[in-house]
Amino acid sequence: LAAGAALLLAAGQRRRRGAGHRRRQSGLARRAYACGPGWTDEVARIFDSTEEGPAWNEQIGYRGRPSVRLLLDAEDLAHSYALALYEYTGKWTGPLSEGIEKALLYGAWGGGAEEDDPNRDPESPQMVPPEILSFVAMPADMIEAVKPQNLCDGYPDAVREQLDRIRLNEEGYFANEFLVSLQRDGRLLTWKRSPFIQGGAPRPNPLIVQKYYKTGKIFPVFKGLHEAPFILGQCMGAGQTLSVDDQVEALKSGQFLNENWVPSEWKRAVVVAVNYDGTYDLQFPQGFGAVHERIDEFINNKGGKDRNKHPTLRGDKNMRYMGFGADEEAARYRMWQEMNFAQAVHPSRVRLPNTRDSIADAVDGEFNQDWFLCTSRQFQLTGQEALVRPWDEQRLSEFSEKFIVGYEWVPTEDGLEFRPLPTQAQALAMRTSHAQLASTYPKALEANDKFLSELSELKDSQRKLEKLLARRTITAPDVPTSGAGPSAYGRHRMEVDRKKELAGVTLMDRIRAEAQDPNDAKDIRSNLRLPRGR
Repeated sequence: LAAGAALLLAAGQRRRRGAGHRRRQSGLARRAYACGPGWTDEVARIFDSTEEGPAWNEQIGYRGRPSVRLLLDAEDLAHSYALALYEYTGKWTGPLSEGIEKALLYGAWGGGAEEDDPNRDPESPQMVPPEILSFVAMPADMIEAVKPQNLCDGYPDAVREQLDRIRLNEEGYFANEFLVSLQRDGRLLTWKRSPFIQGGAPRPNPLIVQKYYKTGKIFPVFKGLHEAPFILGQCMGAGQTLSVDDQVEALKSGQFLNENWVPSEWKRAVVVAVNYDGTYDLQFPQGFGAVHERIDEFINNKGGKDRNKHPTLRGDKNMRYMGFGADEEAARYRMWQEMNFAQAVHPSRVRLPNTRDSIADAVDGEFNQDWFLCTSRQFQLTGQEALVRPWDEQRLSEFSEKFIVGYEWVPTEDGLEFRPLPTQAQALAMRTSHAQLASTYPKALEANDKFLSELSELKDSQRKLEKLLARRTITAPDVPTSGAGPSAYGRHRMEVDRKKELAGVTLMDRIRAEAQDPNDAKDIRSNLRLPRGR
């Protein structure tokens, strides 16, 4: 309870921070929500149509999470399947749960995993594919209602009688038994929706939604990601507990230093990245060295009652943004910097300052991970700019490219077949790391075409530039407008002055002699600063 209260307090403090902190955090958010090689293997597991999964590299193995969570947008699947069935057969119906069932039967989305070999060497690569834990998200008004027409498989009456999935329960409500069975299995996520939509208009019933439904429709997200829709907030878990630039304490691993073992120790650190799998990248303070080399450390510790205890930092840009490399740092110093940076630290080794319980003990670790979301909706931030945080747009864009799985319904001899569609980032990951799987997806095969075409255009422009520079334009030779060295008039003056100095002529005599020429007299007066007329 104490650790949970501390997490709530930290979240409240983050909301009360000023505009200056928000600007600085928006810049640091570029380093957040990083995905590593494990994500590419998870993408391959999601898109593989076999239960066994793709073939892993024998020297590397599987590098992702032991279990991958996938959330199905059941409302979107039911409406899209009914629309595809109407285009395929010409019979119009309400939303059908058969689309949800077909999606659950794709590949290994139904669940289950192979057992790991108990005699496997712990240091050998993991070759067992992960388990896909699929969940279904459906609003409560489409599962249980007073009128059966407003439920999945409830319209028309002939379809309802043929499928026989709508039953009258003991409480006097009609319910879809297929969706209720998912709830009994712990695989259904449901929520109660308001009877009004944004703006105060009444919410249309499922039949009206089905009438005007379009695949890939833009779904507006009002008020930013802190009040995101249920399905989006459920899947975007990374960064909900800790954010970039938060102060924490982490258990720093032990190490050998000068042939002496330094044991593990809890030390303060700063969160520099929030990873998709619930881990954190941390930067431990250096604790030694010149002030300009520890500017980030002092900036992160600024504020509060200890504001006056920190030294004043120089504001020179060349000191603040100095590049780091072999020219500026010694090898030993760079080694210390690497030792002070920890990647993919598990929440069990991170805690808030002045607390004893770790993050993993205070909150559910699965809540801090990003899930894959299967939907055709395109989420887009709208509304007032004051309600949308500056880094929300980038966060939503990265999540949509890496974790949202599109789909299509392909007509076959046996009916409609569910087939997932990768995004550009997912297709490129499969094309790079799993070429055999990418051969089954045309978009994955064409993932490199865009980059190759851009490279070809750059090469063509480079060749044109080389040809242009190779041309020699013959021009007329340059004719100097004046001779080199002192001018003729200057040489004459120098000769006259030399002769007069040798003759002992006074300054006033020189002025009277040269005053015969008005231009010369004017120049002499200006040089000597004499009043006019004298």
